[in-house]
Amino acid sequence: MKDGDQVDIGRMRFILSGEGGDCYPANCELFFEMKKSADSRSAGEVFLCHGILTAPDFYVHMKPGTRFLHAWVEHKHERHGWTMHDSSLGEYSWHLKKDFYGQMKPAFVHRMKENEVNYHIRRTGKIGRWDLHHEHKKVI
Repeated sequence: MKDGDQVDIGRMRFILSGEGGDCYPANCELFFEMKKSADSRSAGEVFLCHGILTAPDFYVHMKPGTRFLHAWVEHKHERHGWTMHDSSLGEYSWHLKKDFYGQMKPAFVHRMKENEVNYHIRRTGKIGRWDLHHEHKKVI
């Protein structure tokens, strides 16, 4: 199996994006940058998220409706409230939480603070796809 292959698990379809894609390392790096940012007065309110999302109709990277493993960053912004940040595939985007979750329809989200992120990096020796949910483990 390679990046981009689709896998059906039960009634759900996943696209492999963990090993060949760059969302895990790119958003882990973004997470640490946002934690250190002098502009982030609420630096404690930053989470690295790993989850299972559904590609919306307008998504250009895969067929709409495809479920895929992904990483992104959540940040509580003073003016905008909760925002989602994604730095992957050479692109950066940010969205209001209600818009991101409304469009991507997450089936699972694991939010991590800095100490948990550091723990998983030390435990595995890599910066992403730590198989934190039983559905992650079914995707090779």
